[in-house]
Amino acid sequence: MKFPTPCAVCGEVTRETLCPTHRAEKDRANQLRRDNNPQRIARKKELYNPTYRKISKAIRGAGGVCHLCGGGVVPGDPWQTDHIEAGNKNSPRYYRDWETDRKSVV
Repeated sequence: MKFPTPCAVCGEVTRETLCPTHRAEKDRANQLRRDNNPQRIARKKELYNPTYRKISKAIRGAGGVCHLCGGGVVPGDPWQTDHIEAGNKNSPRYYRDWETDRKSVV
């Protein structure tokens, strides 16, 4: 159990380093810095080019088998077309989105 400590910015008592207000501000700043990173933008353009989007759309439309669990497509299931190994253009691209599925069930 964490002991109450003051927020590093405003001094409000919290169980984290920052109070909820300052944690949210820091998270927003980190997200902006990440989204505006030129190297990240260039890498995403390289990986998610028009050819990739065309292949992704075709795979989603055709159905298939999940590369993680081996299950087939069930209408309404959340599916993703993405590389299972990030940045590896030869890795399987079709899998069930278990994270989204879990959130929709809960």
